[in-house]
Amino acid sequence: MKTTITKTSKIKTLFILIILMIVPFILESISAQDASKIKGITTQECLLLKNYKFKDLEKDTYLKLDNGFVLDRFEMKPPYVFNFSDGMERKIFLFKISDSKDKKDLGLLAVYKNSKTTKSYNLYIPNALSDKVVWGMYIDELKDADKLEYGFSSTVAFVLGKELSSLMGAGGAGALSSKSDEYEFCFPENAMVMLNNKTEVPISKINKKDILISYKGEQPKLKFTKVNKLIVHHGIFDISKVILQPKESIFASVIDIAFETTEIEATNNHPIFTTKGQRKLGNIEEGDVVICFESATNSFKEFVVVKTMRNYRKVDAVYNIRTEHNSNYLINKTVVLPK
Repeated sequence: MKTTITKTSKIKTLFILIILMIVPFILESISAQDASKIKGITTQECLLLKNYKFKDLEKDTYLKLDNGFVLDRFEMKPPYVFNFSDGMERKIFLFKISDSKDKKDLGLLAVYKNSKTTKSYNLYIPNALSDKVVWGMYIDELKDADKLEYGFSSTVAFVLGKELSSLMGAGGAGALSSKSDEYEFCFPENAMVMLNNKTEVPISKINKKDILISYKGEQPKLKFTKVNKLIVHHGIFDISKVILQPKESIFASVIDIAFETTEIEATNNHPIFTTKGQRKLGNIEEGDVVICFESATNSFKEFVVVKTMRNYRKVDAVYNIRTEHNSNYLINKTVVLPK
């Protein structure tokens, strides 16, 4: 009997092979730092991890399980988010696994979840001390989950590839990736978004189809954009702040009327529109010029960064807006760029 291998099955096989090639490099790099701090895991323990049910994946960042495991959100990162053409959002959450008794690392746990059926799959990723039986179970889990859930192997392959590239970029210096290499671009809940009627509301209160003011260059008429989606992530996030002052105030005399300042907070990598192009908030420096909206004159003006405050506070939730046509919008009257 002739066997036909479809293009889809070839692609799935390729993704699985990529994952199998990536994992040893990642875990050997980790274990090379101090082999005394890791240990292998048993097949029974793998099954316990596979069947564990999370109560709230978005909020579960540190868990002590009854079976002696500790699950710690890897690097305190939010999940990797994937939006395929089928309209279903997929997420991968990474956890570091350790033993609560001897504190040794046991490997990683990747948790896959989709937005429509809310199904989730736990995939234990073996470390360098795991024996061949555990590695065999890992391969079987990859194949079985991929048959049940389209997109499983491709998202896992991307996440592991991303972490490997971060590790190699850091020269194997200890962590799979740094917190400065976050992949979400977000604001704290008190960031004020300007609507088309010039009122401002906290980003956490924004609704789908709200109309926002958008910057379209020096044009006499205001432009607008529609909100397609509000995205929220839970975890622990570093927030930086920059304080802004109108450019003309820099040259004003001391007897002139005082100018109001404004400020903007965000994760370090959120892009801000400056007169020299887009820059990440964490790279903004004093003297940089950004564009802000002035309600009194119904126009956009240049504001100068007069102070930067790196990682000055932490928050447990951050928000991002997805706009129609991926347009920019205003946070605290400042033009910010979409993800």
